[in-house]
Amino acid sequence: MREKTSRITHHVSYLGFQFPKEKLYIRKTPKICKNGEKRRKEEKKLVITLRLRARMDKRYNTSRDEKMTDDDGDKNTSSSTSPSSSSFSLAEEARLLGNERYKKRRYHDAIACYCDSISIQPTSAALSNLAMALSGAGPTRYRANVVRCLILSVALDPERVKAVEKLNTELTLSGDVEFASHVASGDGMRDMDEYTPRRVRECFEKMAKEGNVFPKKCEENLKELSASLRQVFIGKETGNGCFRAGDFEDAKNAYTAGINAATAEYAKTMDDTTSADGKGTSRVVTPGVSILLCNRSLMKSKLGDFQGALEDANEAIGAVLDGDVNYVKAILRKADAMKKLEKYDDAFEAYFLCWTRLPGDANIANELNECIEKSQRPNKKSFKAVAGPRPCKDMNEYNALIQNHELVLVDFHAKWCGPCKQIAPAYAAMNLNKYRSVLFLKVDVDEAQDIAAREEVQAMPTFVLYRYGVKMDVMRGADVNALDKLVSRWTQTI
Repeated sequence: MREKTSRITHHVSYLGFQFPKEKLYIRKTPKICKNGEKRRKEEKKLVITLRLRARMDKRYNTSRDEKMTDDDGDKNTSSSTSPSSSSFSLAEEARLLGNERYKKRRYHDAIACYCDSISIQPTSAALSNLAMALSGAGPTRYRANVVRCLILSVALDPERVKAVEKLNTELTLSGDVEFASHVASGDGMRDMDEYTPRRVRECFEKMAKEGNVFPKKCEENLKELSASLRQVFIGKETGNGCFRAGDFEDAKNAYTAGINAATAEYAKTMDDTTSADGKGTSRVVTPGVSILLCNRSLMKSKLGDFQGALEDANEAIGAVLDGDVNYVKAILRKADAMKKLEKYDDAFEAYFLCWTRLPGDANIANELNECIEKSQRPNKKSFKAVAGPRPCKDMNEYNALIQNHELVLVDFHAKWCGPCKQIAPAYAAMNLNKYRSVLFLKVDVDEAQDIAAREEVQAMPTFVLYRYGVKMDVMRGADVNALDKLVSRWTQTI
């Protein structure tokens, strides 16, 4: 059946709701409309969504008009008044709807709801939730927009611990502190990159156009946060320059100065924040300081202070969300310090975690093998870490590997297959040199027929890509360029 387009205009009334004028809603009807039931369900969902959107626009515009006419038309006074309870409740309603969709991993639907909430009334919670939804939809692709949302969220409420921890995590994993500093100063708010979703772009453009949507204290917090991030950037660049020149002591001092200066600047945002009993509230580490702690850990290790290096690494890991798994760089610093302290069992565990996150890194595999030889583990002779593509024959092992890694690429091959032999060196080089964080597996279809049958392999070579345990893509043939594009596309989503 050919797809048809149905138009619902302002003169159509459905379920007692009159659609607003000057709006045209276009929807493609499903291909199969058995007894009209499926079509009626789709129309009902559409109308409910449009009704909520229209209510939000109407209440938001009404609240804005009321606020602008308060105090005898004094704009300066009205801009500082608190939002009406109706607009706030509607914004909260949209945010809670976004939370429900986020829990179901409907990230783009959640983004739309959070943008609706922010358009009505910008709040720290809605901005923080929007950042989480963007991170779920594309952790790498949307990272700039995630940082943008988190900076505004922290400026609105410096005591929102989750937002501060998430901001510190994003800055630590990306390392782009300079961009975050520009965003906080206002320079980066208008520079939306090509990966910005349309709804997010419209939301921020609306806030920029209206102006005065944030309280004065938020603007002050943005300035102080920008100054704090600037100190992190200066400490990082100065210390890195000394490190490249071989001046480890000066590098350590530069990182320490950056930590102290950034912490002092960020503390200004907390001056007016006190708890109910009048005591100052506690907060997490200053955003971005984990980078300096990790770098200072390396300098202390170079200078022979292995215990100090271990303490800095642990502090850096503890300030990052799931840092004991995600902050691989700091975990490597921790493993190196424990190895030099001759704590080989603990060093083995840290290196093993890094090896699972960077299976293509040959240096980590070598360090892991050295620690297992010097450890007191009873089964150390049966273990040997190998960097690069990992062979797999057992179904249980196969299921465990694809479920416990972010991105897994599986090569189904055969010993007698010519194209398989042809692409094998390039496949190994991709893992060792370019995509070290991706787990590359090799499955011989003759030795693991049950795995090949489950994946419905009919030609060799066949490449299957898993993301967070879900099969996302399949490619057949020994085309190196096509395989490289496939892996490159999916690495942007983890």
